[in-house]
Amino acid sequence: MKYGSHLGKGNVKELLGNFLVSLFDSGKVKGIIGLRRSSPNSASFVFTTNRVGIKEIDPFLPDYPVQCAEIVKRFTFLTPSEENVLFILRPCELRAVVELFKLNQLKLDNILFLSMDCPGALKYSYISANGLPNGDDFLNSFESLSEKMRRACSMCEDFIPGEGADLRLSAITTEPRLFALSEKGRELLGEVSELDEPDLSYIMEKRKANKAREYEYFDNHIRTAENLFETLSACINCHNCMRVCPICYCQECFFESAAMRYDACKFLGLARRMGSARVPYDTILFHLGRLNHMAISCVSCGACEEACPRNIPLSLIFKRVGEHVQAIFNYKPGRSLKEELPLKTFREDELEYV
Repeated sequence: MKYGSHLGKGNVKELLGNFLVSLFDSGKVKGIIGLRRSSPNSASFVFTTNRVGIKEIDPFLPDYPVQCAEIVKRFTFLTPSEENVLFILRPCELRAVVELFKLNQLKLDNILFLSMDCPGALKYSYISANGLPNGDDFLNSFESLSEKMRRACSMCEDFIPGEGADLRLSAITTEPRLFALSEKGRELLGEVSELDEPDLSYIMEKRKANKAREYEYFDNHIRTAENLFETLSACINCHNCMRVCPICYCQECFFESAAMRYDACKFLGLARRMGSARVPYDTILFHLGRLNHMAISCVSCGACEEACPRNIPLSLIFKRVGEHVQAIFNYKPGRSLKEELPLKTFREDELEYV
Protein backbone atom coordinates (compact mmCIF):
# COMPACT_ATOMS: atom_id res chain seq x y z
CA MET A 1 0.00 0.00 0.00
CA LYS A 2 1.10 3.54 -0.78
CA TYR A 3 -0.08 6.89 0.52
CA GLY A 4 -1.70 9.28 -1.90
CA SER A 5 -4.91 10.91 -3.05
CA HIS A 6 -7.38 10.58 -5.91
CA LEU A 7 -7.57 13.44 -8.39
CA GLY A 8 -11.16 12.55 -9.28
CA LYS A 9 -12.88 11.37 -12.44
CA GLY A 10 -12.51 12.92 -15.86
CA ASN A 11 -9.85 14.48 -18.07
CA VAL A 12 -6.38 13.88 -16.63
CA LYS A 13 -4.97 17.16 -17.91
CA GLU A 14 -7.78 19.15 -16.31
CA LEU A 15 -7.66 17.24 -13.03
CA LEU A 16 -3.89 17.60 -12.75
CA GLY A 17 -4.17 21.25 -13.75
CA ASN A 18 -6.58 21.89 -10.89
CA PHE A 19 -4.16 20.25 -8.46
CA LEU A 20 -1.19 22.22 -9.81
CA VAL A 21 -3.14 25.48 -9.56
CA SER A 22 -3.93 24.65 -5.92
CA LEU A 23 -0.20 24.20 -5.23
CA PHE A 24 0.51 27.54 -6.86
CA ASP A 25 -2.32 29.38 -5.10
CA SER A 26 -1.27 28.01 -1.71
CA GLY A 27 2.31 29.15 -2.24
CA LYS A 28 3.71 25.62 -1.96
CA VAL A 29 5.39 26.14 -5.34
CA LYS A 30 6.33 29.37 -7.05
CA GLY A 31 6.81 27.99 -10.56
CA ILE A 32 6.05 24.85 -12.56
CA ILE A 33 7.86 23.37 -15.56
CA GLY A 34 6.11 20.83 -17.75
CA LEU A 35 5.12 19.88 -21.29
CA ARG A 36 2.52 21.78 -23.27
CA ARG A 37 1.49 21.78 -26.90
CA SER A 38 3.47 24.32 -28.96
CA SER A 39 2.02 23.48 -32.40
CA PRO A 40 -0.27 20.85 -33.95
CA ASN A 41 2.84 18.67 -34.42
CA SER A 42 4.99 19.39 -31.39
CA ALA A 43 5.28 19.92 -27.66
CA SER A 44 7.76 21.92 -25.65
CA PHE A 45 8.59 22.51 -22.03
CA VAL A 46 7.24 25.70 -20.48
CA PHE A 47 8.23 27.45 -17.26
CA THR A 48 5.09 29.09 -15.96
CA THR A 49 4.19 31.20 -12.95
CA ASN A 50 0.52 31.87 -13.65
CA ARG A 51 -2.76 29.95 -13.57
CA VAL A 52 -3.35 30.09 -17.34
CA GLY A 53 0.07 28.61 -18.12
CA ILE A 54 -0.36 25.91 -15.49
CA LYS A 55 -3.66 24.81 -17.02
CA GLU A 56 -1.92 24.33 -20.40
CA ILE A 57 0.48 21.70 -19.03
CA ASP A 58 -0.26 18.25 -20.46
CA PRO A 59 2.31 15.76 -19.06
CA PHE A 60 1.19 12.81 -21.20
CA LEU A 61 1.76 14.51 -24.55
CA PRO A 62 3.60 11.74 -26.44
CA ASP A 63 6.31 14.00 -27.86
CA TYR A 64 9.90 13.98 -26.57
CA PRO A 65 11.28 17.40 -27.51
CA VAL A 66 14.16 17.79 -25.04
CA GLN A 67 15.55 15.65 -22.23
CA CYS A 68 14.17 17.50 -19.20
CA ALA A 69 17.26 16.75 -17.10
CA GLU A 70 19.08 19.19 -19.38
CA ILE A 71 16.54 21.86 -18.40
CA VAL A 72 17.03 21.12 -14.70
CA LYS A 73 20.78 21.48 -15.25
CA ARG A 74 20.47 24.81 -17.04
CA PHE A 75 18.06 26.05 -14.39
CA THR A 76 20.35 25.25 -11.43
CA PHE A 77 23.91 24.85 -12.76
CA LEU A 78 25.15 28.29 -11.70
CA THR A 79 23.03 28.84 -8.58
CA PRO A 80 20.39 26.83 -6.73
CA SER A 81 16.77 27.87 -6.87
CA GLU A 82 15.78 30.18 -4.02
CA GLU A 83 12.11 29.21 -4.21
CA ASN A 84 10.20 25.96 -4.67
CA VAL A 85 9.90 24.97 -8.32
CA LEU A 86 8.10 21.83 -9.50
CA PHE A 87 9.37 19.91 -12.53
CA ILE A 88 7.02 17.46 -14.28
CA LEU A 89 9.09 14.91 -16.15
CA ARG A 90 9.30 11.29 -17.29
CA PRO A 91 11.03 8.55 -15.26
CA CYS A 92 14.00 8.37 -17.67
CA GLU A 93 14.45 12.13 -17.34
CA LEU A 94 14.34 11.79 -13.56
CA ARG A 95 17.04 9.10 -13.70
CA ALA A 96 19.21 11.47 -15.72
CA VAL A 97 18.69 14.13 -13.02
CA VAL A 98 20.00 11.66 -10.42
CA GLU A 99 23.08 10.93 -12.52
CA LEU A 100 23.78 14.60 -13.22
CA PHE A 101 23.46 15.38 -9.51
CA LYS A 102 26.17 12.82 -8.77
CA LEU A 103 28.29 14.41 -11.49
CA ASN A 104 27.88 17.83 -9.81
CA GLN A 105 26.06 19.24 -12.82
CA LEU A 106 22.92 20.47 -11.05
CA LYS A 107 21.57 21.46 -7.64
CA LEU A 108 18.43 20.08 -6.05
CA ASP A 109 17.78 22.79 -3.45
CA ASN A 110 14.08 23.74 -3.53
CA ILE A 111 13.49 21.60 -6.63
CA LEU A 112 10.50 19.23 -6.54
CA PHE A 113 9.73 16.47 -9.01
CA LEU A 114 6.45 15.00 -10.20
CA SER A 115 6.87 11.99 -12.45
CA MET A 116 4.38 9.51 -13.89
CA ASP A 117 3.78 5.91 -14.82
CA CYS A 118 4.96 6.49 -18.36
CA PRO A 119 3.19 5.04 -21.42
CA GLY A 120 6.09 6.25 -23.58
CA ALA A 121 6.28 8.60 -26.53
CA LEU A 122 5.75 8.39 -30.27
CA LYS A 123 8.38 8.63 -32.96
CA TYR A 124 8.52 12.18 -34.24
CA SER A 125 8.31 10.91 -37.81
CA TYR A 126 4.83 9.62 -36.94
CA ILE A 127 3.84 12.82 -35.13
CA SER A 128 4.95 15.05 -38.00
CA ALA A 129 2.86 13.02 -40.45
CA ASN A 130 -0.22 12.48 -38.28
CA GLY A 131 -0.24 15.28 -35.73
CA LEU A 132 0.35 15.19 -31.99
CA PRO A 133 -2.51 13.64 -29.98
CA ASN A 134 -3.31 15.21 -26.64
CA GLY A 135 -2.30 13.41 -23.48
CA ASP A 136 -5.69 11.95 -22.62
CA ASP A 137 -6.24 10.58 -26.12
CA PHE A 138 -2.78 9.01 -26.04
CA LEU A 139 -3.44 7.41 -22.66
CA ASN A 140 -6.53 5.78 -24.12
CA SER A 141 -4.85 4.53 -27.29
CA PHE A 142 -1.11 4.07 -26.63
CA GLU A 143 -1.33 0.27 -26.79
CA SER A 144 -2.78 0.41 -30.31
CA LEU A 145 0.11 2.69 -31.31
CA SER A 146 2.82 0.29 -30.15
CA GLU A 147 4.38 0.07 -33.62
CA LYS A 148 4.68 3.87 -33.70
CA MET A 149 6.48 4.16 -30.37
CA ARG A 150 10.08 5.23 -29.98
CA ARG A 151 12.40 2.22 -29.74
CA ALA A 152 13.64 3.23 -26.28
CA CYS A 153 10.07 3.50 -24.99
CA SER A 154 8.93 0.21 -26.48
CA MET A 155 11.53 -1.74 -24.48
CA CYS A 156 11.65 0.38 -21.32
CA GLU A 157 11.21 -1.61 -18.11
CA ASP A 158 11.75 1.40 -15.82
CA PHE A 159 8.59 3.31 -16.65
CA ILE A 160 7.51 3.77 -13.00
CA PRO A 161 9.12 6.70 -11.09
CA GLY A 162 11.78 5.80 -8.58
CA GLU A 163 14.32 7.66 -6.46
CA GLY A 164 14.22 11.44 -6.71
CA ALA A 165 10.49 11.76 -7.37
CA ASP A 166 8.34 13.50 -4.78
CA LEU A 167 5.03 12.70 -6.46
CA ARG A 168 4.00 9.86 -8.76
CA LEU A 169 1.09 10.40 -11.15
CA SER A 170 -0.65 7.15 -12.05
CA ALA A 171 -3.34 7.24 -14.74
CA ILE A 172 -2.73 4.35 -17.15
CA THR A 173 -5.08 1.72 -15.76
CA THR A 174 -6.95 3.59 -13.03
CA GLU A 175 -8.63 6.89 -12.32
CA PRO A 176 -5.83 9.44 -11.95
CA ARG A 177 -4.19 9.47 -8.56
CA LEU A 178 -1.07 10.93 -7.00
CA PHE A 179 1.22 8.95 -4.70
CA ALA A 180 3.56 10.64 -2.24
CA LEU A 181 7.07 9.25 -2.65
CA SER A 182 8.81 11.59 -0.21
CA GLU A 183 8.07 13.78 2.78
CA LYS A 184 8.03 16.77 0.45
CA GLY A 185 5.48 14.92 -1.66
CA ARG A 186 3.24 14.38 1.35
CA GLU A 187 3.47 18.07 2.17
CA LEU A 188 2.40 18.91 -1.37
CA LEU A 189 -0.55 16.52 -1.24
CA GLY A 190 -1.74 17.51 2.21
CA GLU A 191 -4.33 14.97 3.28
CA VAL A 192 -3.48 11.45 2.08
CA SER A 193 -4.92 7.97 2.44
CA GLU A 194 -3.74 4.43 1.74
CA LEU A 195 -4.17 3.50 -1.93
CA ASP A 196 -3.56 0.28 -3.82
CA GLU A 197 -0.87 0.48 -6.46
CA PRO A 198 -2.08 -0.10 -10.03
CA ASP A 199 -1.26 -3.41 -11.68
CA LEU A 200 1.02 -2.60 -14.60
CA SER A 201 2.45 -6.10 -15.01
CA TYR A 202 0.93 -6.55 -18.47
CA ILE A 203 2.84 -3.49 -19.71
CA MET A 204 6.03 -4.81 -18.13
CA GLU A 205 5.63 -8.15 -19.90
CA LYS A 206 5.16 -6.46 -23.27
CA ARG A 207 8.19 -4.26 -22.71
CA LYS A 208 10.30 -7.28 -21.76
CA ALA A 209 9.19 -9.12 -24.89
CA ASN A 210 10.04 -6.10 -27.04
CA LYS A 211 13.42 -5.80 -25.36
CA ALA A 212 14.15 -9.49 -26.00
CA ARG A 213 13.36 -9.04 -29.71
CA GLU A 214 15.53 -5.94 -29.94
CA TYR A 215 18.42 -7.66 -28.17
CA GLU A 216 18.12 -10.64 -30.50
CA TYR A 217 18.41 -8.22 -33.43
CA PHE A 218 21.47 -6.62 -31.78
CA ASP A 219 23.16 -9.96 -31.24
CA ASN A 220 22.51 -11.07 -34.83
CA HIS A 221 23.14 -7.83 -36.72
CA ILE A 222 25.21 -5.42 -34.59
CA ARG A 223 27.22 -7.29 -31.96
CA THR A 224 30.43 -8.06 -33.88
CA ALA A 225 33.00 -5.39 -34.71
CA GLU A 226 32.31 -5.77 -38.44
CA ASN A 227 28.55 -5.39 -37.98
CA LEU A 228 28.96 -2.48 -35.57
CA PHE A 229 31.19 -0.61 -38.00
CA GLU A 230 28.69 -1.25 -40.78
CA THR A 231 25.82 0.01 -38.60
CA LEU A 232 27.71 3.17 -37.68
CA SER A 233 28.89 3.76 -41.26
CA ALA A 234 25.74 5.82 -41.88
CA CYS A 235 26.97 8.45 -39.39
CA ILE A 236 27.50 11.92 -40.89
CA ASN A 237 29.37 13.22 -37.81
CA CYS A 238 26.69 15.78 -36.95
CA HIS A 239 27.09 15.09 -33.20
CA ASN A 240 23.34 15.51 -32.65
CA CYS A 241 23.35 12.43 -30.39
CA MET A 242 25.96 14.05 -28.18
CA ARG A 243 24.16 17.38 -28.00
CA VAL A 244 20.85 15.93 -26.86
CA CYS A 245 22.31 13.36 -24.45
CA PRO A 246 21.77 14.57 -20.87
CA ILE A 247 24.85 12.70 -19.63
CA CYS A 248 27.18 14.31 -22.21
CA TYR A 249 27.97 17.25 -19.95
CA CYS A 250 31.55 18.29 -20.87
CA GLN A 251 31.84 22.01 -21.50
CA GLU A 252 34.44 21.30 -24.17
CA CYS A 253 34.22 18.01 -26.05
CA PHE A 254 37.42 16.34 -27.24
CA PHE A 255 35.67 15.32 -30.45
CA GLU A 256 35.02 18.99 -31.28
CA SER A 257 38.45 20.22 -30.19
CA ALA A 258 41.45 21.19 -32.30
CA ALA A 259 42.86 17.68 -31.84
CA MET A 260 40.14 16.34 -34.13
CA ARG A 261 40.61 18.90 -36.89
CA TYR A 262 42.46 17.55 -39.91
CA ASP A 263 44.09 19.88 -42.42
CA ALA A 264 44.87 19.05 -46.04
CA CYS A 265 48.29 17.58 -45.27
CA LYS A 266 46.88 15.18 -42.68
CA PHE A 267 44.15 14.02 -45.04
CA LEU A 268 46.64 13.49 -47.84
CA GLY A 269 48.89 11.51 -45.48
CA LEU A 270 45.97 9.35 -44.34
CA ALA A 271 44.88 8.67 -47.88
CA ARG A 272 48.38 7.72 -48.96
CA ARG A 273 48.86 5.34 -46.04
CA MET A 274 45.42 3.75 -46.27
CA GLY A 275 44.79 3.99 -50.00
CA SER A 276 41.58 5.92 -49.20
CA ALA A 277 40.18 7.59 -46.09
CA ARG A 278 36.51 7.97 -45.26
CA VAL A 279 35.33 11.54 -44.81
CA PRO A 280 34.15 12.69 -42.28
CA TYR A 281 37.00 10.97 -40.50
CA ASP A 282 36.90 9.26 -37.08
CA THR A 283 33.13 8.80 -36.87
CA ILE A 284 33.64 5.32 -35.40
CA LEU A 285 36.07 6.72 -32.80
CA PHE A 286 33.44 9.31 -31.85
CA HIS A 287 30.78 6.69 -31.12
CA LEU A 288 33.18 4.37 -29.30
CA GLY A 289 34.36 7.33 -27.22
CA ARG A 290 30.79 8.21 -26.31
CA LEU A 291 30.05 4.62 -25.38
CA ASN A 292 33.13 4.60 -23.15
CA HIS A 293 32.07 7.78 -21.38
CA MET A 294 28.29 7.34 -21.24
CA ALA A 295 27.57 3.61 -20.90
CA ILE A 296 27.78 3.47 -17.10
CA SER A 297 25.25 6.31 -16.70
CA CYS A 298 23.08 5.79 -19.79
CA VAL A 299 19.44 6.03 -18.65
CA SER A 300 18.08 4.66 -21.95
CA CYS A 301 15.98 7.72 -22.71
CA GLY A 302 16.51 7.31 -26.47
CA ALA A 303 17.11 11.02 -27.08
CA CYS A 304 20.21 10.13 -29.12
CA GLU A 305 18.34 7.96 -31.61
CA GLU A 306 15.46 10.42 -31.93
CA ALA A 307 17.96 13.15 -32.87
CA CYS A 308 19.88 11.05 -35.42
CA PRO A 309 19.08 12.13 -39.00
CA ARG A 310 20.30 8.76 -40.32
CA ASN A 311 18.15 6.47 -38.15
CA ILE A 312 21.09 4.68 -36.57
CA PRO A 313 19.74 2.42 -33.75
CA LEU A 314 21.71 4.30 -31.11
CA SER A 315 19.28 3.69 -28.26
CA LEU A 316 19.58 -0.06 -28.81
CA ILE A 317 23.38 0.05 -28.98
CA PHE A 318 23.72 2.18 -25.85
CA LYS A 319 21.14 0.20 -23.86
CA ARG A 320 22.65 -3.17 -24.75
CA VAL A 321 26.23 -2.11 -24.07
CA GLY A 322 25.21 0.03 -21.09
CA GLU A 323 23.40 -2.79 -19.30
CA HIS A 324 26.40 -5.06 -19.76
CA VAL A 325 28.81 -2.49 -18.31
CA GLN A 326 26.43 -1.58 -15.48
CA ALA A 327 26.08 -5.25 -14.53
CA ILE A 328 29.86 -5.55 -14.16
CA PHE A 329 29.76 -2.82 -11.50
CA ASN A 330 26.37 -3.83 -10.04
CA TYR A 331 25.25 -0.30 -10.82
CA LYS A 332 21.99 1.02 -12.22
CA PRO A 333 21.86 4.65 -13.30
CA GLY A 334 19.24 6.71 -11.51
CA ARG A 335 18.58 4.01 -8.92
CA SER A 336 19.85 6.02 -5.95
CA LEU A 337 21.13 9.49 -5.18
CA LYS A 338 23.56 7.97 -2.67
CA GLU A 339 24.91 5.08 -4.76
CA GLU A 340 28.51 5.76 -5.74
CA LEU A 341 29.09 6.44 -9.41
CA PRO A 342 31.72 3.95 -10.69
CA LEU A 343 33.17 6.58 -13.02
CA LYS A 344 34.09 8.70 -9.98
CA THR A 345 35.01 5.92 -7.55
CA PHE A 346 38.38 4.17 -7.32
CA ARG A 347 38.82 0.79 -5.63
CA GLU A 348 42.12 -1.09 -5.63
CA ASP A 349 40.46 -4.50 -5.86
CA GLU A 350 38.09 -3.51 -8.67
CA LEU A 351 37.88 -5.66 -11.82
CA GLU A 352 40.70 -7.95 -10.73
CA TYR A 353 39.36 -10.74 -12.94
CA VAL A 354 39.63 -8.66 -16.12
